[in-house]
Amino acid sequence: MLKQPNWKLSATEIDDLVAAYESGMPIAHLSSQFEMHRQTVRFHPKRRGVVLRSETPALTTVQIDEVAELYATGLSTGKIGGQFSVSAGTVRKALRAREVRLRPPRDERPQNPEAFTSYLLVATPSMSQ
Repeated sequence: MLKQPNWKLSATEIDDLVAAYESGMPIAHLSSQFEMHRQTVRFHPKRRGVVLRSETPALTTVQIDEVAELYATGLSTGKIGGQFSVSAGTVRKALRAREVRLRPPRDERPQNPEAFTSYLLVATPSMSQ
């Protein structure tokens, strides 16, 4: 089995890697560019004191309040995510953290609009007060 050689980056290369990471370059891209494992790429900015993007929340508490309000109006997680430049999954995660009852997926929702309206009133009691 052929192993990949273990070589170290020069100080200049580490500076370039950290600068690229801070400018928003994805770790996967840097891993290919510098020909090293993703974990090794993550190590360099972290060692320099850079807060990794995966360790920062995608939404602030104020934004999560807005997300909850928009969701209560019936807007989909995908549309809400588009407004905040995050994925629908990130929106769902934020709503679950706030203990908001999520609507069932579209194909599982009742077809009768009146039944759906009553579901919204039950799902979001704090918003209807």
